[in-house]
Amino acid sequence: MRIPIVIEPLNGQGYRARAGEPFALSADGATKDEAQTRLRSQIVQRIESGIEYASIDIPAHGEARAHAPLSSKLTDDAMWDEWRTAVDEYRRQIDEDPDIP
Repeated sequence: MRIPIVIEPLNGQGYRARAGEPFALSADGATKDEAQTRLRSQIVQRIESGIEYASIDIPAHGEARAHAPLSSKLTDDAMWDEWRTAVDEYRRQIDEDPDIP
């Protein structure tokens, strides 16, 4: 697992390595390597204690509605079937009409 971290100097007092959420951890050290090693150790300890980190896919704004299974909500609706048949027929006519690009 690759985790982005920030390493910053502490006004001549060494360095601090930080990881953002979901870790929200930081570690100080005399050198950049020491701070990074201490931060890595904290993260490994959390993972070894049983905490799991995962990711999920969330649709972009509006995609959830666009892909919602509307037809499943209307499967027992006679008006829906009639409308769906009319749309299919209209599309067929458009596809067959040579005057429509």
